[in-house]
Amino acid sequence: MLSAIRLPGSTKEKNSHAWPQPQSTLLLTVLITIWYMWTSPTEKLRGLIGAGLFSVTEYIFYTVTIEEPDGTIKMRPWDSRCRKGHTTVHQFLANIITIPFFILAFWGNAPTALLRIVGLPFVIWMMEMAQGYTFIYLYGYNPAWIYRGPEAFFHGTINVGYFGYWLMMGVALEYAVFLYLIPLLGL
Repeated sequence: MLSAIRLPGSTKEKNSHAWPQPQSTLLLTVLITIWYMWTSPTEKLRGLIGAGLFSVTEYIFYTVTIEEPDGTIKMRPWDSRCRKGHTTVHQFLANIITIPFFILAFWGNAPTALLRIVGLPFVIWMMEMAQGYTFIYLYGYNPAWIYRGPEAFFHGTINVGYFGYWLMMGVALEYAVFLYLIPLLGL
């Protein structure tokens, strides 16, 4: 069982297939229809804002981290080996659709700040698996991201080594985004 969980992520060079496949159009139509019909205009706007905030966060995260040869990511803000800033349109669009169903739903139902913060890494990993495997189904690989190394699981869709980073994001969501930004925007 663990060997299946530890499978490495697929790469474009090895696994891509022509896109769109007939089933790709159907899957995207269903997912977008569910998002459109089951989320309110406010949730859609929050998803858009969340996707934008995550894109900025991801871009900055790349610029202050290094990737070791084994795929491990380390925070090294002033290291000359820091990676070039990066994010993808795929990630942005997937976040617009999935943030309302994962992060907003979790935040609206978790009763305490501590539970929301500590639970966020698990919610993020579920969201990453849903997005990652959808991309793998559509493209044959994940064009948005691929985690490598000993802490990467589920075909490179999650990285358990990011637990601390996701906790920090939980603190930021709890005490900045949902406490100040969302009310300031009237959302």
